[in-house]
Amino acid sequence: MGNQKLKWTVEEEEALKAGVAKHGAGKWKTIIMDSEFAEKLAGRSNVDLKDKWRNMCANQGQGDSAATPKSDSDSKASESPQDDQDIPDEMILEAVSSIQGSNGATYGEIASFIEQKQELTPDLRRTLGSKLRKLISENALEKGQNRYKIKNAATDTNAPAQENPNAEPSPPQAREHIITTTDAKEAAEIAAQRVAEAENKTYLAAEAMLEAERISQMAEEAHEQLMQLEEIIEQFMPGLTGGNRNRD
Repeated sequence: MGNQKLKWTVEEEEALKAGVAKHGAGKWKTIIMDSEFAEKLAGRSNVDLKDKWRNMCANQGQGDSAATPKSDSDSKASESPQDDQDIPDEMILEAVSSIQGSNGATYGEIASFIEQKQELTPDLRRTLGSKLRKLISENALEKGQNRYKIKNAATDTNAPAQENPNAEPSPPQAREHIITTTDAKEAAEIAAQRVAEAENKTYLAAEAMLEAERISQMAEEAHEQLMQLEEIIEQFMPGLTGGNRNRD
């Protein structure tokens, strides 16, 4: 359940208006479950959305219509952000690193991981969203298609690694053969796909060979039947099939 005593932020109001524009007024559960709005409305319940929408519409004299009202936050400065120090950055990075795989970790997966270590109240769920955005701005995380990944430090040109002039250089062949777990997994998947394609082609070739043998056998049987038929005709009508036998 959301905490109705908490003031709505500009982001929450904008998400609510966008959700109503997309799904319609009254579809509160659908709006909360939509991945486009789930993160911003994580600290709110169906009742919270319903009451807030009624208040926003009432302020504009629109009742509960589906039209998007102008929220009171549009004419005010953004409210002060929630304290985001209750969830350590290290815990969030640990969550993403543990479950990101090759596609990244969703907001819900990160929240579930953290919830195993500490209880996530609606306030902390909102805090998690702001923490994720902060880590993205700090280049610690990157986001794509509603999934979060650890930012690859090798691609961060703003902070080049300092080389130790006294350190021994690593062998060139060692650098050339470094393969990450993700690369190995992708290579294995590609290899498995190619093996499957090769097996399928082999199966089709074997089937074609069997079909050719079956047709050849049918032709031989038909030829034998034709020869038998000619012998029978020859018995009753001598000389009628002589020309056919010469052609054979």
